Amino acid sequence: MTSTPVNSEPGPRMTQANDAPGLPQIGAYLPVILLCVALSCTTVPRPGLQQDERALADAESLYARIQRDTVEGDFARAVDGARKIISNYPDFHRSDEVHLLAAKSLRTLGRCDDAVKFVLQIPEKYPTSSYWEEALLLASLCFVELRSYSRSADALLQVITAPTDADIRSQAIEALRRLIRDHLRPQDLEALADKYPSSPLAEELSLTIAKNEFARGNYDKAFELLTELLYHFPESKYSMEARRLLKLSAEARSKPGDRPGYVNPFNIGVVLPITGPYSLYGRYFEQGLLLALEEYNQAHEFQVTIAKADSKGNPVDAVKAVRKLAIEEGVVALIGPVFTVPTIAASIEANARHVALLSPIVFTGRITEVGPWIFHTKVPDEVEVTAMAQAAKEGLLIKRFAVLAPDFGERRRLSDFFSEEIKRLGGEVVAEAHYDEGETNFKDQLESIRDAAPEALFIPGSTEELILILPQINFYDVHARLLGLSNWNSEKLIRLSEQEIENALFPLDAYHGKDKAAYEHFIAAYEEQFGGELSPVTVSGYFGMRLLLRSLAEGAADRTQVKDFLYNELFQDAGSRMSEAAALSIMTVRSGRVRKYEPLQPREP
Repeated sequence: MTSTPVNSEPGPRMTQANDAPGLPQIGAYLPVILLCVALSCTTVPRPGLQQDERALADAESLYARIQRDTVEGDFARAVDGARKIISNYPDFHRSDEVHLLAAKSLRTLGRCDDAVKFVLQIPEKYPTSSYWEEALLLASLCFVELRSYSRSADALLQVITAPTDADIRSQAIEALRRLIRDHLRPQDLEALADKYPSSPLAEELSLTIAKNEFARGNYDKAFELLTELLYHFPESKYSMEARRLLKLSAEARSKPGDRPGYVNPFNIGVVLPITGPYSLYGRYFEQGLLLALEEYNQAHEFQVTIAKADSKGNPVDAVKAVRKLAIEEGVVALIGPVFTVPTIAASIEANARHVALLSPIVFTGRITEVGPWIFHTKVPDEVEVTAMAQAAKEGLLIKRFAVLAPDFGERRRLSDFFSEEIKRLGGEVVAEAHYDEGETNFKDQLESIRDAAPEALFIPGSTEELILILPQINFYDVHARLLGLSNWNSEKLIRLSEQEIENALFPLDAYHGKDKAAYEHFIAAYEEQFGGELSPVTVSGYFGMRLLLRSLAEGAADRTQVKDFLYNELFQDAGSRMSEAAALSIMTVRSGRVRKYEPLQPREP
């Protein structure tokens, strides 16, 4: 009997697990498979990524608004926007700049304590930020306003000792020098010197600390510090000054009863308003000083330096400035300040400390009567009056003169002196009118002068009086060439009376009027280096410093020798002073600018 296999029986066939479907089966399912593959390959938005893009857009929008707010001056709103970015978007790629903008806005709002909190996060959180140096400089300014001077200096030294741009480093060094000069205490200086022994200011810091110790009478400490300075920096540019102070320290240690005064014969002290409402005039003054100093140092082997101290335009700080320069800096002489009351106060302090003080700007207050150490450079008023009489009579060929002057004080005497000089030279004074102190209406005086029909009118009034008088001259139809003294060379007077003062004549103020060639050289140097409108304060600063430098060039090596030089140069007999009148430069005003006056040549008979 033949057996039949089981799987050969008729009926449905069971597919084994390892059987593969045939091609006809794949073809049947291919559309479905391709659709699934296509759907799986399509990008599906992820909620996290979409949220990041929206956050970035919001942060960028806030950042743009902060920039607009700072430009438009809405600093409070700028700070609010910065706080939102820092709180809500900590990973924003401009967070360092946001911190800086917030700090700047807060400082502008007068909230330096909050500004510091923002700005110090930049070097801490973003050490590679391109705003790192700017942040520390801003922090330094804030610390100054908060009177935290040692922290301000520390921020500056971080900039100075880091690899940074040369201009930024120079800016930081100059700011640190101002702090050292005006604010830092001896213990602050010592702490900074220990913390930053390799800074570019290490030598200067060490010498300043030694000077402070010497000034306080700590000669042993000064000797030790100077010895270390010369050991570590044998080629220092301060080595000559350090050796001189070291010698004085050694002498003081051997003679405990004596207190030798430290004097650097190549260092001149400058008292001027560096800060405060009058700082503009301090900058004008400094321009002249620097021009004279640069000119001198280029021509001489021994280089002279200047030490500056801030008078702030007030008498108390002027006294403190003189004291600092005389004791701590050991200056050989002083020049400045710029205004009358600080000059009188500084003169009293300088005279008490036996340091010659030269005032090239302030001549009032009889400052030379303070004592034998006080000098000013102005030529005597009689010389100016004689120079004006000669310029008008012999240069302008004027014959008929009038005088309008105060009926009180020194200027009444000068008006009489002018009348006498005109008569001596062969001219005629056709009218003399005077006014009382505080008078503002000059109608009667000017009408009497107008009726006399003079060719020239001499007015030795103060700047404040002239501001009132000059417009009334035109109003009352007085047609005459105006003549004045050196106080007419006033920026304020020319600005307020530009039309009336046109073509007026007056002598060049102060000592520089004696040297015409030097004045012309100065004008050329000023235009090359600074340009722009020239202030009389700059001119006086230049020639005052030039005179002091000449004392050193001619051998003055201590304070007494400088004083003797100035006395011989400035206090001459009356006959010698009068002979200087012909040498004074006469100035005029053309198109609102002070220019040198060129006199007419005498006509042939």
